[in-house]
Amino acid sequence: AASGSISGVVTNARTGQRIARIEVALSDAQRDASDAFSQPMARTVSNAAGGYAFTQLTAGTYTVASEITPEFAAGRRTAIPVQSGTTAGQD
Repeated sequence: AASGSISGVVTNARTGQRIARIEVALSDAQRDASDAFSQPMARTVSNAAGGYAFTQLTAGTYTVASEITPEFAAGRRTAIPVQSGTTAGQD
């Protein structure tokens, strides 16, 4: 069966500058009883150009979230649809 992927670039929301070495977590967009997102199913770190990717994903809906650092607040994108054979772009 074909799989899909999510890829994007981590940027500073104020300046648009790309951010390297930020951890990005992938979860399945489901919420638990406390209304928190499910535990991450995969993690990666943005590269020198701020890019990240999650590949070999089953078709479905996902959430990506970046970590909180001393310099940056966390970022989160929800309800990212992934279809077989496609790449969902999510900066």
